Amino acid sequence: MPLQIALTVTAASVGFVSALFFCIGSIFNTPESILLQATPFYDFSLPIALSLSAEKAQYSVGALLLVISFGFQVIVAAMSPTKSSWLPQTFGHWRLVFLVILLTSTISIPICYQLYQSTIAKVKALQGERK
Repeated sequence: MPLQIALTVTAASVGFVSALFFCIGSIFNTPESILLQATPFYDFSLPIALSLSAEKAQYSVGALLLVISFGFQVIVAAMSPTKSSWLPQTFGHWRLVFLVILLTSTISIPICYQLYQSTIAKVKALQGERK
């Protein structure tokens, strides 16, 4: 498989995972959580804080993956189409897609979770200081 094709497939696969992160918040926002978030609170609202923290983490990871994906695409555009890749010739496009999505998800999901935990901890600390 030529390196240019391998990197194009990699860029598209990373972009796919990035798109998923941008969609997660909307997909998992249930009618019950929308009702809770839309209900006025006159003090600190933990449900809104949790939702906004998760959204921040998902958008941050999605944006980082999108930048990485575009970086791969810029490299591909500047590369010679005849340069061969380190992948074996028998390694098919779909195997590469699956591998890249698996690796990207395996790395990015824990990063998203840690960012969420860090953000909500900071929000709770700030709320505690305010009291």
